[in-house]
This record gives sequence, C-alpha cells and structure tokens, in this order.
Amino acid sequence: MTQAHDRPTPGHPSYKELGVNHSLNQIGRADSRLKAEPSDGSSFKRPALCPCTSGHDFADCCGPVLGGAPALSPESLMRARYTAFVSGDIEFLERTLAPEAKADFDRHAVETAMKGVEGLGFEVRSQDGGADGLEGTVEYVARFKSNGQNLAHHERAKFRCENGAWLYAEGEVNPKEPPRHVEKVGRNDPCPCGSGKKFKKCCGA
Repeated sequence: MTQAHDRPTPGHPSYKELGVNHSLNQIGRADSRLKAEPSDGSSFKRPALCPCTSGHDFADCCGPVLGGAPALSPESLMRARYTAFVSGDIEFLERTLAPEAKADFDRHAVETAMKGVEGLGFEVRSQDGGADGLEGTVEYVARFKSNGQNLAHHERAKFRCENGAWLYAEGEVNPKEPPRHVEKVGRNDPCPCGSGKKFKKCCGA
C-alpha cells in the first residue's frame, strides 16, 4: 500500500513504463553504485551490489541483461528495468516493451522522470508463470527518491515472451487484493471464536 509520503508529486509521470541499449560504462555514469572504486587506490574495480537490491553483484544480476543477454524470467526483466530506470538507460526501457506498450511509451516524460532519481529498493511481492510458458506476471513495489520526496510505485506487471525475449506488456497500478472467501456460519454451528458455545449464543448474539 502506498503511504502518503510515498505518493508521486502532482504532475509527476506514472512509472508504469519501468516494468531502458547503452554500454555498461554509460549505465555506470548514471549510478555510481554500478562501479565501486577500491579504497587502496588500485585499478581493480570491486563488484558493486545491483541496484535492484537482489543482494547479488551487478555483474551477476542485471548487468548482463542490460548489456544484451536475454532475461531468463519476467522477474529478471523487471529487475533489469528498475535498474535501467534508476541508471538512466531509457533505450533499454523502450526496447523491452511489447508492441502495444511501446505505442503508449512517452519518452520525454520518462526522461524527465529519470532526472535526479535515486533508487531506494525493489521488492517482489509475488510472481506467476514464466518458467516454461509465454506469459508471466510480477507484482512489485519499486521505491525511489525524486526531488527530495520518497516515492513508491506498486504494480502488477504482465509480461509476454516473443522470439525468446521477455517483454513488458501492461501493468495494473496499486492492484487490489483478491476477495477472500469466508464460510458462512450457521446460528446453531459452533462459534468460530473457539468458546465452545453455539454461534447464536456467542459472537452471533
């Protein structure tokens, strides 16, 4: 659930175009976390943790996908799209859209939204499909800081696999929880509170 302090500012474009091919060094210019300078002054580049907060190094996580390797699952693509967004790689964002989503892609709005964005974390709530099929969904919360405000984008994104490549097709922002089925309790049935009394003599009175 998006809290008040996480809501987008008025006029701020929707982040549905997330879930951007520059070279990896171009991606690194937009997010210093993609390359870490060693403290001892040597030329060795220490692996940096991936901005998608998977806990893996960038080179072992979103890096190869941003560099052109195929995403192995909808979640892998969605994590790469988040990393691309906070890294300023709009080409990857546009390239990994399905045709129907690409038709609605507002490049100028996304470029504007990317300016000064700092990634605060990416959380996968649930995922479905994608293993051996051609469709999959990922429900996630992407967090950012932009213009001094913390923003949270909650979405259930749908993906489709075309010619061996996963593409973002569409998304539902702030998806509602499915309704829960509640068994109806008869008045003469035992009360579900566990009191041992009949429902009509207890909570149903």
